[in-house]
Amino acid sequence: MVLPDQWKRRELFGGAIEMCMPEAYLDMSDIGPVPDNQEVWVDGGNSLIMEIVERSELPEGEVGRFYWQDLASVSESTSTRLDGQEELDVEKELPGIPSSSCPHAYLVNGCQTLTKSRQHPSQAHPVAVWLTILRLPGVQADLLVTANFPCTEADNDRNGSAAGRPMESEGMEGRSQVVKSMLRTLVVRDWSLFG
Repeated sequence: MVLPDQWKRRELFGGAIEMCMPEAYLDMSDIGPVPDNQEVWVDGGNSLIMEIVERSELPEGEVGRFYWQDLASVSESTSTRLDGQEELDVEKELPGIPSSSCPHAYLVNGCQTLTKSRQHPSQAHPVAVWLTILRLPGVQADLLVTANFPCTEADNDRNGSAAGRPMESEGMEGRSQVVKSMLRTLVVRDWSLFG
């Protein structure tokens, strides 16, 4: 795969996983502590979080909404709007992950209104969220890849919630392509990472 300019292959979890992302993203573990089951990369208001969690036993059709609501709860989102949910074609959109190891993967997206730690709720800001769920039943895990992008102020959104529209300069389709481009480069090099 030809990478966009200014992208770089990154080793995650000590090289057990590799994925390409924009070169400007910085590894947060170089700045402060990050939980062992997470990788956190940031570039200004953009962030990418990869997290290994125990496999959810929910039926496949409910997994996307479950993880979306869980993310909103953990993030203490003051409002949330789920805009889209799709099952990914693992062989086409995650070519570095064997479909025998990952029979199902989902991409959900929308907006959540968040506050940064120690901020007053009145300083909440809308964030466009792209959450990918890779189901890995053979290792009893789910791999979550969350990409966050800044949004503009709320105006005329579908629900009238505080969650705004993504910045027009990149737009929803552009962000979807960025996320899918990253996912196409995702490779698990060492499956013992999962236990």
